[in-house]
Amino acid sequence: MSENQGNEQKQFQTARLFVKQQRFESDTPAVFKELETQVTKAKEEKKEIKPDNRLELKIDLHDLEEKNLHEVVLTLKLTAKADTLELYTAEVSQAGIFVMNHYSKEERETILNGYAASVLYPYATQILMTMIQQGGFLVQPLPPVNFDALYQQKKKQAESKNKAADEFTQVKEEFIH
Repeated sequence: MSENQGNEQKQFQTARLFVKQQRFESDTPAVFKELETQVTKAKEEKKEIKPDNRLELKIDLHDLEEKNLHEVVLTLKLTAKADTLELYTAEVSQAGIFVMNHYSKEERETILNGYAASVLYPYATQILMTMIQQGGFLVQPLPPVNFDALYQQKKKQAESKNKAADEFTQVKEEFIH
């Protein structure tokens, strides 16, 4: 590393935010009719209908052709059920282009998976909640997400898998010789 490289100012900037894809699926009005039937039956039997919301998160990173531009795509997929009845699936891919100068590869990955994803999250949740509401369903806020902690956890899991694979390779080599 040259002396100039060490003295260069690090730069991180959000260049653009945009929706890459959004999707809402529900078998309405049949779902509403079936849900009403389940609610009536549950009241008669003095049971509770258990909501089951499943949120899936996915982060994709892409280096763009210009050297210092990076695209981050945060995909949120929310599937809602009431007992066994699937109410809806809502999915959004919120993207952003970020300018990064003078960061190491490891620093870039940490910032893009953590901070950049957290910048995109409120935009993605707003679109998701709007689609759900426009689909005729009650909206419940999504929980906050600590993307830095998620990335560190994912990184540790990958390191563990690599370490286990290396140990397996070493054991295998012992038996070969």
